[in-house]
Amino acid sequence: MSDRPQARINAFSPEYLAALRERDETSESALEAELAGPWTVREHDQHYHLFRDWESFETGHRPFASFETREDAVLFLTALRLLARPPLFRGPEAASLPAGYLIEREGVIAGATRTHHPDLLLAANVLAGLVRSAADLANVLGIAGGTTQEITGEILGVTVLGATGEPAEA
Repeated sequence: MSDRPQARINAFSPEYLAALRERDETSESALEAELAGPWTVREHDQHYHLFRDWESFETGHRPFASFETREDAVLFLTALRLLARPPLFRGPEAASLPAGYLIEREGVIAGATRTHHPDLLLAANVLAGLVRSAADLANVLGIAGGTTQEITGEILGVTVLGATGEPAEA
């Protein structure tokens, strides 16, 4: 019999974390955990890196992604945030109907396409997430540059106020 006290089991010990990595994990929950933020862009050595808010090089973490420009890093930061949200639109899981492939929006038929394009659904979900988040929309507009921002302001002004500067008829 040993006189040494037995070490306590700790959920944060290297042995525990190694055992967790060996367990099966559903791909959905693994992807959800991988995309979970909140995310931030950190500049280091003239590159821009995506980290979760609590991560950094200084604490020994590896960035999720690294980019040459801040603009690309912000685009991917925004994409991560958008992909982490549940999709608004869903496409066909069954065969096509004579009218085309049905598109559902939150469980309700929203329309149909002539052919099935999974990338189109992904793009629509990303854009739907973008317009539902002022912070994400501001991120994208912020990196668009001054000329694009100015023209966007003019387009919005004419759309809302009309060419005369008076509120446009709906």
